Amino acid sequence: ELQKSKQLEESMRKLDIEMRRTDELLYQMIPKQVADRLRKGEAAVETCQ
Repeated sequence: ELQKSKQLEESMRKLDIEMRRTDELLYQMIPKQVADRLRKGEAAVETCQ
């Protein structure tokens, strides 16, 4: 049980790192404000107006 808990913690840590890397890459391609609006589900056309 303890080993599973440690594995889960390690997986969550790795996921957090990868999510940050993904965000950094995304923000290099489009402005942060646009990316944030798209994540909220706004249509791309509305975001670019």
